[in-house]
Amino acid sequence: HAKPIMKEDTIKVPARKPQPATKVEPFKLAIEERCEERIAKWQEGLEKQLEEQRRAALFKASEPKVLAKAPFVPRPSEKPLSDVGNFQLHSEKRAQQRQDFDIQLKRKEAELEGHKRELEMRKKREEEEEVNRLRREAVHKAQPIRTYKPVEIRPSDKPLTLPASPNFTTKTVNSTFNK
Repeated sequence: HAKPIMKEDTIKVPARKPQPATKVEPFKLAIEERCEERIAKWQEGLEKQLEEQRRAALFKASEPKVLAKAPFVPRPSEKPLSDVGNFQLHSEKRAQQRQDFDIQLKRKEAELEGHKRELEMRKKREEEEEVNRLRREAVHKAQPIRTYKPVEIRPSDKPLTLPASPNFTTKTVNSTFNK
């Protein structure tokens, strides 16, 4: 069997007591006590700045003294004029150096060109000499008939070879050779 459902009137729940509301009381933080002096100085500085801004806004022009004065007149110098002596500009010096360098460069190029021409001439001359030598060697010249000492034909002193039957080896003979 299932348990029967409980009824509300049988359960006794205690009544809830209302909590008293929090009383609002003024309080002071410890940091405020420490910073009161700094805040006071800051406020004074702020008031001074505002006062300076108010004074700056009130502009009053002063009397124009320039209108009454005589205008500026430059005085001539008491020093004598400077004498211009001999001087050499760096650009002129550099141009001379460049000209010397160009002359030297042309001289080197001419020397190299001369060496190159000389080498080409020497090579050409050697090739021509080689061709002439090869042509001379290539020309066929008749060789004279050589004379040798006369050949004497005479009969041989050796006796004639006597024919003999070939000796074929047999197994018995082979076994003697292997020992």
